[in-house]
Formats: sequence, structure tokens, C-alpha cells
Amino acid sequence: MFKSTKQKKIKMATTKDKFVSDEKFKNYVSLVVALKFTKDGLKDYVQNEISKFYVLLSNRCAGFLPCKLSCTKTNPTKHALWCDSCKKWRSEFRRHMRYPGQVNRVKWEMFDSRTWGKDSKQQTLNQIMNVYVHKCPNPTESTMDDIINIVSLFENCLYFDIGNNKALLGKVRTVRNQHFAHNKTSMVEEKDFRQCLKILISVLREKSIKHNEKCKEAVHVLHDLKTENRFQNNHVVDLQQVIAEKNRENTSTKIEKYFQEKDKRHLTDKKISTWSIWIVTIISVLMFLCVFYSNFQENIYSISTNKDCITMDFSFPWESDLDFLYYIKTHGTLIGREWLIEDISYQLLHTDYRGILIAAEMGFGKSAIVSKITCDSDKLSPGYPIHSKLMSVHLCRFDSYITLNPGIFVRNMAGSIAVKFPEFGNIIHLDKMAQEYLFTKRCFEDPRGCFDFGILGPLQKVLNIPDTMIIMVDALDECIERDKDNIFTLLYEKIPRLPAFVKFLFTSRNISQIRERLPPGVILYNNQRFKENAELDIKRYLEKRLQNDTIRKQLNIIMFSEAKSEQQINKLVDIVDGNFLFLINAFDFWMTNGDFHQIPDTLEHIYELNLERVFGKSQVTFESVRSILEILCASLNQPTVNDVYNYLNLTEQDEKLHLSRLLSGDLSHFLTRESGRIGFAHKRFADLLSSNKKFLNKYYVSAYNGHVRISKYWIEKLKHRKGHISRIDFIYMVYHVANCQNNALQKMKRGN
Repeated sequence: MFKSTKQKKIKMATTKDKFVSDEKFKNYVSLVVALKFTKDGLKDYVQNEISKFYVLLSNRCAGFLPCKLSCTKTNPTKHALWCDSCKKWRSEFRRHMRYPGQVNRVKWEMFDSRTWGKDSKQQTLNQIMNVYVHKCPNPTESTMDDIINIVSLFENCLYFDIGNNKALLGKVRTVRNQHFAHNKTSMVEEKDFRQCLKILISVLREKSIKHNEKCKEAVHVLHDLKTENRFQNNHVVDLQQVIAEKNRENTSTKIEKYFQEKDKRHLTDKKISTWSIWIVTIISVLMFLCVFYSNFQENIYSISTNKDCITMDFSFPWESDLDFLYYIKTHGTLIGREWLIEDISYQLLHTDYRGILIAAEMGFGKSAIVSKITCDSDKLSPGYPIHSKLMSVHLCRFDSYITLNPGIFVRNMAGSIAVKFPEFGNIIHLDKMAQEYLFTKRCFEDPRGCFDFGILGPLQKVLNIPDTMIIMVDALDECIERDKDNIFTLLYEKIPRLPAFVKFLFTSRNISQIRERLPPGVILYNNQRFKENAELDIKRYLEKRLQNDTIRKQLNIIMFSEAKSEQQINKLVDIVDGNFLFLINAFDFWMTNGDFHQIPDTLEHIYELNLERVFGKSQVTFESVRSILEILCASLNQPTVNDVYNYLNLTEQDEKLHLSRLLSGDLSHFLTRESGRIGFAHKRFADLLSSNKKFLNKYYVSAYNGHVRISKYWIEKLKHRKGHISRIDFIYMVYHVANCQNNALQKMKRGN
């Protein structure tokens, strides 16, 4: 009646053996292993991609200081009360959500917005992922240990292209739920098992995922599981025993514990192995560096400056007429500007605009941005989306006639497109008129005809239409230096006739000849926080420099204070007035010289070249603007256009029109006009003009003469408005009269 304990054990062992030997059970265990390796591969892919996604979001939110109050917790549903930083982050999250209204289903009170944009720790990355994971229990922890959460991320986040394949992700969900998580029998039919493997392999081989090394390993494992070899797989053999073991733990818990223990052992073994490999590697590298140090230095320099840069150096279908490696090499590492590159990348690739113009004053770093994008082959970098679509680059330089030649621009553009887009190359080789222009001197003689027959016509014949081609032209303001038949006027005529997939990225100084005459469909880049973001970039540069103790101590000596770094940085930002070029050239000079009022020779030379460029052709032109510059050098604050009319005693309409044209033309290289007021684009330029440097004698501007003109105006005004002049106006008059030290004016003032 009662069986002995020994008999019970024998029966349980027999039942267990039958269970383990069942083919359907082996299929179930093999599927568990397949899901484990698939999940590990996808997890590694997600971890890499989410870091890139976080960089993208951070760049989009650059310029906003990190949240200090954790708006997500203090006001989880009242989004209007969030700080600007949190509002911007929520906006960017929403931009990348696949379904409308999804942003309103996120339980924001579970997130901590103080870390967004502040650091890239794992907890922050987990939060970024879990914004898009359905019913996430704890956003600060990784939810990627369950393949269903990875599927949810793919389905909800636009950043992941695989999310467009809803059918495939739905099948993965079925594999996980039906055949594993909700499978009470722990049995899987052979045909179902093979179908499940096929689905999992399809996910791992999806075009955006298949290059991940972990995913490649998983594919190999899954292929082995398709064969009889699966019964020799260590995981399959061990798991069969673990799952079949009769105890109070459910199957899921057994599987989880098994893999946790295996992962711990693997990590320990890996650490030991890694240390051994590192020791051998370090010894080998040191030996290699000792033997080949000099050659290595030369080669690494060559690789870092040339590799992956689009310099227009090609030899097919013809030898390029001009490459820009020399100009691109002159720019060092770009500091900041990620926010700008992210903005223009989005506008070029995700809107219908035909092009974008970045217009900014001298020293902003426009050419450095172009150089950065030209060489930005790193997929993690904000410039990569543009770089990957870049077909042609052209850099106009006012002192290089060949860079201003429209024929060379057209022929180089056609050759570069042919190299990167073979179908276009085949078309021009079969087109008689295209060959007539592009393979002879006729392109230089008739650039417009060359553009029509060598670029426009062939592009209209393309069958495999690309999504986007980007043509980048730096310094449009210098492109117009040649004559009326220049690169800018050529593009103004031709851009509207090009196919919509051809887009342009331009840079230029902020001058009206370019800004107010853009081709149809080309917009002026505009960011309301442009100035603030530019200053933040300068602060980042200075913070990096002040990490050096020697530089920080030297700065304390120069400033005669032990002020906090933040105060020192703010003062330097004010001194350089937002001019990155000025800062980079002046900072080391100041640290050595010890005087912020001095301007280094390198900068003086740059300013002199720019004065020569604009006014060197005619001294008469500069004489006509000297009086305006004198007034600006003497002014306490930026005068209005009407103030300048009054100081110069201009009453005739023709005289006022002439002044207005000068302000919009030659002077716009050095002056700004905002809200009706005129001022120098950079304060230090005014200092240089009035410094009476010997080499700048012909461009010398006398602040004294400016004070005299302004003083005469105020004294005359006082004569006719006795008792009606305001206290502020009176202070202005006294200031200018005192600075011009003119006895006659002093008497006039006392007489009034």
C-alpha cells in the first residue's frame, strides 16, 4: 500500500528520464536557448544604439541647462509648468515616437529628468530607453533582459528602423509568448520550433542589426540549433536536467537562475582571460612603438587628416580640377556647434527645403563646421547624417581665383557625383552633349551650359532616385568676389530646376547681398537661441582650457583675483564678444603676455586681410565709410540709422540712400544691424581700427573725430531746445565733448 522512499525516487527518476528524452521537450529547451542568445544579441545592439540616440537627443537639447527640480516628479501631468529643459526633452522624445499620443501614456512621475543631458551613466540611458517601453516598471533599471521589452522599444521608437516591420516584430512576440512564456506543457512541435528559429534569425539579420558582432554570434548559434548538433549544445543538455528537476520553483525561475549562474561564471573567466591578454598586448605594443615610432608618427598624421574626408580629390571619370585638402586641414578640432549641425541635419533630411544658409559674422567658425562635416565619418557624430549624403564640396576663397571659377565648380561637382553615384556616371558617358562639355574646355567657357548638359540633364534621367544628395558650398560671400558671372548667380538660376532630392548647404558672412537674395526653396538658418548657444560653446572651450592648473593660476594673476572659474569664464566671454576665432587666437597670447587689451599679431593680420578684401580695390570706398566708423568707435551705445544721419548732417534723400547702401553692402562684413541699431560685429575690431597701428594707417579710424561730430550735433540741438533736453541726452553731450578735448566746443557747451 505504501511505497518506500527508494521506490518513489526510482519512479521520479524514470519519469524525469522520459520527460528529458521527449523530442518536443528538447525542442522547448532549444527554443529557450535560442531566445536567450537572440535577446543577448539584440540587447548589445540596443545598448550601442541607445548611446548614439542619447547623443542625438543631447545635441538637440544643447543650450538648455539640466533640470534642477525634477519636473517629471514635481509636476508629472502639468507639462506647462516644466522648465525649458524638460519641455525640450519631452518634445524630442515625442518627435521620435512612432504613434501619436504615445507621449501622454508615459508615466513621467517614475522618471528623473535631472539626469537628462547631464551625464551618460547607465541609469540615464535606461531612462531614455524606457520612455518607449510599454508599462515599464522601473525606468532607471534596464528592462532589456526580456525580449518582449526590446520588441516594445523597436515598435515605439522611430530611431530604430526595424520598427517599420510590424509583422516581423509581431511574430517575435508570438514566439516569446505562445511557445515560451505561456507554454504550460514545456513542449514544442518540430515544425513550430523550426518556424520560431526562422523568425528569430530574420530579426538578427535585419539590415540595421546584422552588423552587430553579438547578433552575428547569435545567428551562428541558432543555425546550430537547427541541426542535430543542438542535442550536444551544453546549454541544451544542462537546461533539460534543470527544468525537468521536480521542485517548487516554476520553469521561468529555473531558467533565469541557470543563466544568471552561467553569466557570472563567464564574466569571471573573461576577467582572468582579459588580464592575460592585456599584459601580452601592452608588452607587444611597447616593443612596436620603440621600433617604429618615427614612421608611426608620420603615418598616423597622414591617416587622420585624409581618411574619409570628402576633399574632391578623384581621378575618375577625369582628373579633378581642384581638391580642398589643404583648406580642410587648416581647421583643428571643432569645439561645440553640435546643436547647429543637428538642426541643419534635420532640416535638410526631413523637410522639403532645397537648401539652408548658415549666415554668421567673421570668427563664428563657419568654415570649421564645413571641415567637420566633410570629414565626419564617425556614425556617432552629429555631422554624420549630412556626411553620408554628401556628394560634392566647394570652398570659395576670395584670394584664390581658381576657387571662384564657375566652370571648375560645375565640372568638379559633376565628377564627384559620378564617383559616388555610378548610374549618373554611366549616363554622362553615354550622353554626347554631356561629354562635349565635361571632357573638354567648353565647361570653363560656358559654365551655365555645362551645368545644364553635364548635371541637370543627366540627373533628370536617373531611374534609381536617391533619397537625398547634398552639395556643400562654403563662403558664398567670397564666391561673389569674381564678377557678376559667379558661382552664386549660377546656383541662384539653376537650383529651382534641379530634382528635389538634390539639396544644398551654404555658409556665408551675414551680408545682405547673400542673405536677401537666396534661391527659391533655400532658407536662412534661424535659431532663437543662436547667440546663447554660441556663448555656451565658448564657455565649454574655456572650461576645458581651465582644467589645466597652470593656466588657471596664470589667469588668476592676470585678473588680480582668485575668482571662481565661472566668473572668470563669463568675463572672458564678454571680452571676446562671441568670436571663437578671436578667442582661439588670443587666449594663449594673453596667458603669455598678461594683457587682455593687447591683440595678437595673427588676429591683426586676419583683420587686415579682410579690410583689404573689401576696401583694397578702392581707397575711395573706404574714405566714404570712414566717418561712419568714426562715429561708431566714439558712440557710448549702438546708434540708430537716424542718429547716424543726424551726426553726419545728412538731409538729402540721395545721401541717406547712399549711406543705407553702404551699410547693406561693404560695411555689412564688419557691422551688424539689429532692431534698427548699428554696431560693430566684434568690439575688438573697433579697438584695432582706432589703435593707429602702422600697417593699418590707411584704415585708421579716429574716435576723436567721432566725438567731435557727435558733440557738434548735441550742442546744436541744445541751442534750439533750451530747457527741453533730457538728462540722458545731456550726459551724452558732456561725455563726447570731454572726450574730444576741443576748446571751441568746450566754449560752445559753456555758452549754452
